[in-house]
Amino acid sequence: MKKMLSVMLIVILVMGASLGAFATEAKDVYSDEAIQTTDIINSEDVNYEMPNEDLSGLTLDSFSAPLSESHEGIELKNIQTRGTWLFNDPFGIVNGNLSSAADYYIVENTSDVFAFLKLTADDPNLLALLYYVNSDGTLGNSTGFGVYANEPAVVTGLPTGTYAIIIGSADGTARGSYRLHWNRSNPLPQSNESANLLSISEDLLQIVIYYKDDKILSNGDNLVSDLEFEARRDFIVPNGYAHITSRIYSVYETGNMYTGSFSYEDFTPYSTDNALIIEIERAGYSYIDRYYQNINGDVTSWMRWEDPVTGLTTPRTLGDAPDDEYYGPHYLVIDLDTNQVVDFVSVFNYFYVIHGRIPTMSNLTQIN
Repeated sequence: MKKMLSVMLIVILVMGASLGAFATEAKDVYSDEAIQTTDIINSEDVNYEMPNEDLSGLTLDSFSAPLSESHEGIELKNIQTRGTWLFNDPFGIVNGNLSSAADYYIVENTSDVFAFLKLTADDPNLLALLYYVNSDGTLGNSTGFGVYANEPAVVTGLPTGTYAIIIGSADGTARGSYRLHWNRSNPLPQSNESANLLSISEDLLQIVIYYKDDKILSNGDNLVSDLEFEARRDFIVPNGYAHITSRIYSVYETGNMYTGSFSYEDFTPYSTDNALIIEIERAGYSYIDRYYQNINGDVTSWMRWEDPVTGLTTPRTLGDAPDDEYYGPHYLVIDLDTNQVVDFVSVFNYFYVIHGRIPTMSNLTQIN
């Protein structure tokens, strides 16, 4: 694990044209340039101790939450009626109203997963507790896994099997409306993997877990597979068009990874306190400068594929050229609230190399 982080070199091309809020006059961007250096990540500001919860050792026997009445042996039939429902979605929220001793939610779990559970209710004496379901369809023993209403979410490792979430009363009298929050969309780790919780939404509708550098799952979807980002800037051209496009794709090698806050100042500022920041060491990269204008048959046109930092022709593999490391590091940023790649922080991105976008990364924790 690398502890020292190199300095990102921001290349600012000195341009005479002023930039408007949404588009600007197109000019030849290949002009004299001045190279300035800007610290993006300071190693002294990075937390190298993972504060997030390690989930890898969780088992069903880690919990105990009592119900006031015994429920073993109850026949769970008449599904969708009389207080018994199926809840087979891997994650979701159910609104209910407890008017009798218990409500039952049948869960048919087909793989070994992490299960997150939360209950909100008007009456804090309501609770949600997970029971086994026997092969004959009757309710088995309690797993011991459960949560009281309005308490923080709990999590366990859930083996394959059929279960029932019981909404009941801790004191025998509690009744009323409730919201059941449930998420079992992320698998248990393999033998060569860890399982660190990176992000969990208040409603449990989105949970992100780090397993290894090429496997970071959000509700079961891998955030780091097929990584790519395109930054495009369109320009005003009378009787024509122009744009500059920087694109990163086909990520072959990554470096350090962080969670934390990310923002930049630009025409439309961007900010998130729930970012996943991935150092890109080798990836496909392209840069296109396109201009076209036709005034009464007098055509001016060009398409340039050379990036203005190194002058090398693209598409190419970023990280293979001798000077690529000097101009690094380079980062892709994922907003964990939306699962979207929101920026490519690099001098090879137009918005940094020419436009002068200013990024900020803070409150960082290295996760690998």
